[in-house]
Amino acid sequence: MTTAAARDVVHALADAGLTVATGESLTAGLVAARLADVPGASAVLHGGVVAYQNAVKTGLLGVPEDLLARVGAVDADVARRMALGARAALGA
Repeated sequence: MTTAAARDVVHALADAGLTVATGESLTAGLVAARLADVPGASAVLHGGVVAYQNAVKTGLLGVPEDLLARVGAVDADVARRMALGARAALGA
């Protein structure tokens, strides 16, 4: 995510009265870091979880073990479950 894109996301979220939380794996927190670099991000960014190991994906973010076993960690359904888990865990 570029600096300009991060700024646009933070401003769009603020304008819409929305918040965000991240659940990241391969990016190792890069998305949350880019958003946090934008002045005013604290108004919309609740936080992020870097779930690099599958045990964190299942234990903290609620990704089903059978899903990870079936499709692996790099999968759209896993990413969707991670996002839902981050939202639930961080209240966004």
